[in-house]
Amino acid sequence: MSKPIIKIPETVSIIIQKNTLFCISSIGVRSLKLNVKVLFFKTSDKKKFLKVTDSPYFDKFLTDNKKRKMLQGTAISLIKKLLKDITLGTVQKLKLVGVGFRIFIHKKSKINLFFFKLGYSHNVYFKIPNNIQVECPKPTLIFISGTNTQEVNNFGALIRSLKKPEPYKGKGFLYENEKIVLKEGKKN
Repeated sequence: MSKPIIKIPETVSIIIQKNTLFCISSIGVRSLKLNVKVLFFKTSDKKKFLKVTDSPYFDKFLTDNKKRKMLQGTAISLIKKLLKDITLGTVQKLKLVGVGFRIFIHKKSKINLFFFKLGYSHNVYFKIPNNIQVECPKPTLIFISGTNTQEVNNFGALIRSLKKPEPYKGKGFLYENEKIVLKEGKKN
């Protein structure tokens, strides 16, 4: 099991209210609901730490030590992931492969839209959520970034579902380091 003491980066401020942990940094604010109690403390050399206990918030009579340790381990991994997201952020890169396939971003007042030309008989429009930043340096390349790894990955998967890579020519949306093993076509 991982250690129950987590070091907090200097650029992050922590607020604990009941069973909710708030992390504040220059990138943004995130919150996390916890099932176990968390203690915040500072050392004499001004370093900040969180100690994750194995005592649950809600089920006071949970006596099974294995379940308590499972709750503690889950809370530790969620807090570490939250701290990583709030300090570094997350970026996902998608590449569009195919002749004539293009990506454009339309910005109208407060609504940002993707405009895709994917070889269909119609063009595809897709709304960009407010908590996700999107850049399109080339008409075949997308950078999706944000402070929540799960939201960034889900948005990337939604875009990829518009044109999944096909196994014969390799056309479609590919992740950054993804390689498609092409199938051999029909022979005469």
